[in-house]
Amino acid sequence: MEDHLPFIEKKLKKILETRQVALADGVEVSEDECLFMFNKIVDSNQTNKSSMAFDVQYKRKTEIDFISGVVSSLGKKHGIKTPLNDLMYKMIKVKEGMYS
Repeated sequence: MEDHLPFIEKKLKKILETRQVALADGVEVSEDECLFMFNKIVDSNQTNKSSMAFDVQYKRKTEIDFISGVVSSLGKKHGIKTPLNDLMYKMIKVKEGMYS
């Protein structure tokens, strides 16, 4: 688990970044709720693969526009920087652009 610590920390920071955007957009979500869901994600990823990972693996269009894309757009609208969501969006879009 310690080998994955930087990766897990970035996921947590991305979730908390997303929470800031949600709060600014009027969605009430507590940090405890975010941490609870984060822990569920971490636990499930130990045995599962996300649907987006499967989409990339099988060269299908992902749902990134509706996840990080929306967070990034709303962040801009509210003046909140979303560097982790922006990076994730760009990385997945590059991957999608490589499909033949």
